[in-house]
Amino acid sequence: MTTQVRNHFESPVHPKLRETQGIEIREDHLTGDTWINISGNWTRIVTMKNLWNIDGEWMNDQLIIKMRFGITTASGQTLTVFRDLIEGSWYRDISLTT
Repeated sequence: MTTQVRNHFESPVHPKLRETQGIEIREDHLTGDTWINISGNWTRIVTMKNLWNIDGEWMNDQLIIKMRFGITTASGQTLTVFRDLIEGSWYRDISLTT
């Protein structure tokens, strides 16, 4: 299964999404591995923990419901990502990881 995101430049820009980067996450159902693509580089996700939900946040008169995850990649990189539960898109939350 592949979940591909629309970069925030392709959709209405929300103020809190200005510091995000669209990402792709793939689940390999044969091996059970999950992969993340950041800037064209695929790496395996070692851990993915649900951090918290933010329900009913309004940005620019548009509802966004986010579910945030803390992930660690096989290379040891730790990132905070979120899924827009309305669109199904994934984003890297740069403001929390830099």
